Amino acid sequence: MIISPWYFRLTDEGIYTFYSQIARRTAAKIFIYNFPERTGYCVSPEVCLRLASEFPNIVGLKDTIPDTNHTSQVIRQVKSELPYFEVYAGYDNNFAHNVLAGGDGCIGGLSNICPEIFRDWMQAFNDNDVQQISRYQQKVDGLMDIYAVNDPFIPTFKKALQLRGIIQSDRCTPPFSSLATCQTESILRILSRAGIEINA
Repeated sequence: MIISPWYFRLTDEGIYTFYSQIARRTAAKIFIYNFPERTGYCVSPEVCLRLASEFPNIVGLKDTIPDTNHTSQVIRQVKSELPYFEVYAGYDNNFAHNVLAGGDGCIGGLSNICPEIFRDWMQAFNDNDVQQISRYQQKVDGLMDIYAVNDPFIPTFKKALQLRGIIQSDRCTPPFSSLATCQTESILRILSRAGIEINA
């Protein structure tokens, strides 16, 4: 999974050049990582289609963008031509929309903290259980509050993982710092509200 260069805004041709040069130099499978909040620009459906059509090792996209319409356009334009091309949402709460639109799911952050929710959510899709799909959507919508506890959210996630007993230490590499007690309390409230078990 490769994110395109940031700081200087690339044109569509610049994005194409960046990924095509990598694709020519490796046989490894490549996922385009579209994250406009970090790069300052968006990888268009047209560029995705052009790249995937020319380079068989460009096999998918992680679309970390709040606008589900962009993801839907990629699914319609690229997967209709190249059914093997995988399209994933990058935001956890866009998982259901992605699957319903014909995408392949989500590569999000919350599945690290509560993988059981996403396992069960996927099972609800496999079972066509609309009531359970809706239940998990609402649960994840509430869990999205965890991203707002601290900016950047990495220390938040490490603390949540520690609280669940998944990791032993919430230590972050500088310049990230540990959370304040009030922030830890916020995490506990968010997890508790969603019925997430605390194992710390």
